[in-house]
Amino acid sequence: MLFLSETPRASQRGPRHAHALALLTELLVDAKVDSFSLPRPRSDRARKLADYLTAHPDDGRSLEAITGDVGGASLRTFERLFQDETGLSLAVWRRQSRLLTSLTLLAEGKSIAEAAHAVGYDSAAAFSTAFKQCFGVSPSNYIANGD
Repeated sequence: MLFLSETPRASQRGPRHAHALALLTELLVDAKVDSFSLPRPRSDRARKLADYLTAHPDDGRSLEAITGDVGGASLRTFERLFQDETGLSLAVWRRQSRLLTSLTLLAEGKSIAEAAHAVGYDSAAAFSTAFKQCFGVSPSNYIANGD
């Protein structure tokens, strides 16, 4: 996939890209749909916090401040709940939630900087790094390829 994403223009793609793309397309048939979804917590308290984080991806406060205001429990309590109920740490869950929201924003035509700001990143560079780590492609390549 990295090989395919590193070539920015279609005019630079040759037979190797066509073969790589065909192979990737074949492999994606068996890919899990879960890669673009986020497990939801089961408990009421954790779901309430998850709903808040999803609705307010731009809230730049620390998780400790948010859990105290929104969840009514300690950060440590929510860290345990999210790990037990979703298999993800609270920080990773929040990051994934923000990045999934950014996919919609980018698809709507928002710039990388606009999407980054809307989902709580202070800089487009930090957002781009997180995006690439999560999805395996930079936001600019995501936009260019119309994914």
